[in-house]
Amino acid sequence: MAGKKVFLCYALGDQSRVAPLLAACDAWAVTATQLNPAKQPPGQLLPETVRDIRASEVYLRLCTGATRGSPQVALADAAYRSLVDEDRRKGKANRRRLVNLILDKNYVPDQQDKATLYIDTANKTRARWLEELAIPLGVATLKQRISRRALVGMGVGLGLAVVSTGSAVAIYAQQQEQQRAAQRIIPNTAGLSGQARWTIPLGAFSNQSAPTTLFDDDGMYYATVSGLTTVGVYSVSLPAKASHLIPVALSSTDSINTQDMSAAGGLIFLGYTDANQVFNASAFHATDGALAFHIDCINFSHPLADNTNIYCLVASSSGSVSVSALHKQTGAVVWRRPLVINSFDVAQLGVSNILAVGAGAVFVSDFDHRLTCYDAATGQQKWRFLARGVVAAPAIVNGVAYAGARDGSLYALDAATGGVHWRTSIAEGISASPLINDGALYIGSLDGYLYAFDIRTGALFWRVALGNPATNTSVYTITAPPAVYHNVIAVASLDSLFAFDLRDGSPRWHYAPVPGSEDPIDRPQTYQGLFVFGSPDGKIYAVNP
Repeated sequence: MAGKKVFLCYALGDQSRVAPLLAACDAWAVTATQLNPAKQPPGQLLPETVRDIRASEVYLRLCTGATRGSPQVALADAAYRSLVDEDRRKGKANRRRLVNLILDKNYVPDQQDKATLYIDTANKTRARWLEELAIPLGVATLKQRISRRALVGMGVGLGLAVVSTGSAVAIYAQQQEQQRAAQRIIPNTAGLSGQARWTIPLGAFSNQSAPTTLFDDDGMYYATVSGLTTVGVYSVSLPAKASHLIPVALSSTDSINTQDMSAAGGLIFLGYTDANQVFNASAFHATDGALAFHIDCINFSHPLADNTNIYCLVASSSGSVSVSALHKQTGAVVWRRPLVINSFDVAQLGVSNILAVGAGAVFVSDFDHRLTCYDAATGQQKWRFLARGVVAAPAIVNGVAYAGARDGSLYALDAATGGVHWRTSIAEGISASPLINDGALYIGSLDGYLYAFDIRTGALFWRVALGNPATNTSVYTITAPPAVYHNVIAVASLDSLFAFDLRDGSPRWHYAPVPGSEDPIDRPQTYQGLFVFGSPDGKIYAVNP
């Protein structure tokens, strides 16, 4: 399967650096064209060069000490920027990708470079940075990136120009281990894998068209369900396989906004419109549905909790937005920090995955590509990181914040300082948080692929399409984290739960509780060796892995 169309931009003095990259592109079945600075007329680009830039999907810019002094590179850069601006004016989705490949220490990336995808090859083996480069070029798997066929096809001399012998042997050995692991896939016991073990009906909503969300609030489970005319909030006992309606203290004339239902810290949070068409937000005790406190706002994000506070983004009646820490018992404001968000984005707060709590800190993404870290106790800003796209809520593990962004970038940031441990990229945008498990990061994207990365380096282990792998097309998008049980990883999209082998991404099964439903299933969670999730028919399902 071919990757993306690539245009190689480089200075005249860097001609010798191009041959290994062309060889790698050939081995990857990637179509590559090049600037060829010596052939460009003074002060302009050849028409065919402009056509090549226009046709490319990845503008690969080789960065050395000669780059900024090259008039041909400056002309090519201007042509590329002009195309991006043209797409923006026409309202086209930006399918072009700029990659700065930094090849020597004489090139110091500036702020503009740091705002794009750049790969610094310093202190990395050639095999390692080629692994990083393969991802934005759209090359799918380790086996396809540097295969035995590719190594042989490059020849001994050229092979050494692309990867060292030791690295090539190590990569090939890793491939062989992947293939052996694929033969050790756990068999489907009695054909039960991917089948419902049991269900929990949610009262009168059961068997209706009633999308259901299951919340795990520190081991206590709650479900919110939206029927055709009414909504409900339930406490759920997974051990007893039972549910109990929570009678929240609302008037019969109040209309609940289903997007604003959530649970955290032993509280149920609801956004609703009263008889006067005024929006209200309130927290209710999960034990009996009694009112705990009101939140003065016109919209809010799904709250998160620690031992002391509730944290959420709150939009006030004046239109201002802040990240707020609220006392868990009273709702009193412990601290509040303003954010700059426009009116359109305010309306998206209830459905946006932009808040995370962990390691004594609150991590907040805004719609202006920034991820900000605040001290959870005081609200003091610890650091701010500028990404290339809107950042999804990170996963914080062992002092590292792992987060994806809408432009397809994936970051590993020091949770204490915001420093970048590594950065990589995938083909399409990310709105889901990642799952970290046993040294690997698993994340789904809007292109319908599930990815596995090494958390130490950002190197890609594998990726798999939820659609048709043969045609590389998919009607699916992934907007929530997956779940893992032993060697099975499951992810939800549209009406189905998809399961893959954790070790190599090979498909195992998929399950659709209500096939063809226009409402998606909820994200999966693990419970006593089962995948549990809310379904569009007013039930909680438990499925065998």
